[in-house]
Amino acid sequence: MIFGYRILNERRREERDIKSHLEVLLTHMLKCKYQNDYENKSSWRGSIRNAKNQIQYEFKENSNGTFKGSLYSNFYLKQLDIQKIYEKAVENAADETGISFQDFPVECEWTKEQLIDDKFIHQFLNEWGQDNV
Repeated sequence: MIFGYRILNERRREERDIKSHLEVLLTHMLKCKYQNDYENKSSWRGSIRNAKNQIQYEFKENSNGTFKGSLYSNFYLKQLDIQKIYEKAVENAADETGISFQDFPVECEWTKEQLIDDKFIHQFLNEWGQDNV
């Protein structure tokens, strides 16, 4: 019984971590794309890469370093309410940039799969993460 409780607690911690990293990722992606007058986006680029890496890590490995397999990861990814996380990210981006939350799209413009895809994030950073000098 204790073993099952530990696994459940570990899964809940992993889910909280993934949601937290997704919120940071989305917040900084919104700031990169919509705060055009900001001159130095290099810290956002690093934060975006770090959050994406942490999400991928949570999906791939558990606390003892062995691979989880994709069954739980795929199930959790399908169950994840990205819109709810996105709404928090919009609030964060609006607070941090001074841009009205109404100026951001109502619906998340990126899919869950895109947010953890290396190629997509690289392409996003090439398009939106350039410094304005």
